[in-house]
Amino acid sequence: MNLKKIGLALAASALILSGSGCALFSAKKASPAPQAQTGTTEVQKAFDEFLMEETRRQLTQDALTLHFSLIDPAALGIREKPMTLGSLSEADELRHQQETEAALQNLQKFKPEDLTAVQQLNYQLLQRDLEQTSAMNEYMPLQFLFEPNQGLIGALNQNFLEFRMETEEDVQLYLTLLADVERYLNEAVTYTQNQARRGYFLQDETLDSTLAEIDRFVEKVDDNALIVNFQEKLAAIDSLSDEQRQRYANENETLMKETYLPSYRHVREELEALRGSAKGQGGLAAAYGEQGRAYYELLMQAKTGTDQTIMELASELENFLIQKLQRMQTLAQQDPNLLEKLEAVEFPTVDATELLAEFEKKMTEVVPEIPSIRYTVSFLDASIASENTIAYYLIPPLDQETENIMKVNPAYADKAETLWTTLAHEGFPGHCYQHNYFQNTDPHPIRRVLSETAYAEGWAEIIALEAYRWLGIDDENLIETLQINAMFGYYLQSLCDMGVNGLGWSEADLTSYLSNFGYEDAAAQIYPQLVANPGVLLPYGVGEMKMEQLRDQAREALSDRFDQKDFYSVILDNGPRPFDLIEQDVQTYIQSQK
Repeated sequence: MNLKKIGLALAASALILSGSGCALFSAKKASPAPQAQTGTTEVQKAFDEFLMEETRRQLTQDALTLHFSLIDPAALGIREKPMTLGSLSEADELRHQQETEAALQNLQKFKPEDLTAVQQLNYQLLQRDLEQTSAMNEYMPLQFLFEPNQGLIGALNQNFLEFRMETEEDVQLYLTLLADVERYLNEAVTYTQNQARRGYFLQDETLDSTLAEIDRFVEKVDDNALIVNFQEKLAAIDSLSDEQRQRYANENETLMKETYLPSYRHVREELEALRGSAKGQGGLAAAYGEQGRAYYELLMQAKTGTDQTIMELASELENFLIQKLQRMQTLAQQDPNLLEKLEAVEFPTVDATELLAEFEKKMTEVVPEIPSIRYTVSFLDASIASENTIAYYLIPPLDQETENIMKVNPAYADKAETLWTTLAHEGFPGHCYQHNYFQNTDPHPIRRVLSETAYAEGWAEIIALEAYRWLGIDDENLIETLQINAMFGYYLQSLCDMGVNGLGWSEADLTSYLSNFGYEDAAAQIYPQLVANPGVLLPYGVGEMKMEQLRDQAREALSDRFDQKDFYSVILDNGPRPFDLIEQDVQTYIQSQK
């Protein structure tokens, strides 16, 4: 559903079942601007303009999306800016579907063979995005607006918290949108009530999580994060007088207390009134039969950058997991003290900003160099921070790529091991590095609206594993054990997600499956999480596996000629894309090195 994607683009680190068995769910520049190539023939120029028009269409679906994407919309040819959060009416939903179909038809008027190589790639990526969106539209009843952590409640809070506020016009837009929340949430409630009448609604335990999320936020009033944060941002705008700051602060506080917070309380009441409306129980396949299974397969493919079936991908991942366990066993046989060494590894307690600065220096050992990156690090307000998010990277506007922001959940500020790998994942050489590397190739703006989550998370996971080398450990077996241990939970829970949501496993089925790995006691905790947020961990577990398989494939084919930085350049140069296209690039690289 397009309207669930409003606003900021961010990459978040999620908590998983720890592979260690504890109960935590817990020197070259980038290639010269390959994406900057523009068409030279009339057809190619027309295609460039079509892409730009599609970019404008997708960026102007609502005011938050546009605000987070561009500082100056006019520079991209956007003259009329949306001033609302969008709409959830049936008429607007139908309009969005028709626009998607029209865009796909217009795209297919172009013949790929008439386009440049870069344009052909953009064609493939846009076609995949539009086809997936169109296919997802067939399963709207299964797409819930008020999922815990991933739904509208968390999205609105994060969008307003991270709202860029540099001018008086930004302040006025913020207040306009804050005032629009009441209408928007009323539409969301009506939409949800219509779903519930047909038996499509959050199951009770999932509903409890959403209500708890609302309660956690609304319990703070005078010191609410969106009141305090707004005042801090006003203070940083030099062009405002003290009188203007006070007037805007008062207006914001009034809106928060008289509309925003009451709207959340109203949502809570209406959702509670719908308790018990879900016609089925369990994961998508169990609760909604073939409809649920088919929807999950589409969701899985979108989140993993593949076109595989549930069984194909589950079998591949399970075999990969077993190979990792066998490798761990081999390493333990080679070194009987390996487990003791693993438990003895110490992670230094370092300030997040200092740690990122150190990682930025260290990363040049493993990835290609790019120009220096400007960034800031800060902690989230506890009332807004999701319990399932450790940190996130906020992607900067298209026309202000120098401003990179990372936010850390304060609950993990003193957890040295978690921060060590998470900041490598979110910052360097993970999301922040990858995004800036690709932007240095000057891609077409259409790439900003095309999401390939498995590529992004797969990259961040595989490259963050290199941070274990920066602990000063010279034991390669121990480093490999740490890396396998870090990913084990992602692999296992991705398999569990496919089982529960794609194959219809009950909690008893999940318990039985986890018993094969010694985790049967975790089923009661994992099961409701998988039901509440289907597919949320797939980009991490599957994405990293796919990246690792391609790296191993290149290393095996090239032997001594394999160069890690060159390989990572192949992954990075063409930016986020599905794995079949990455594999083609890797094969071309292998052939060029032989």
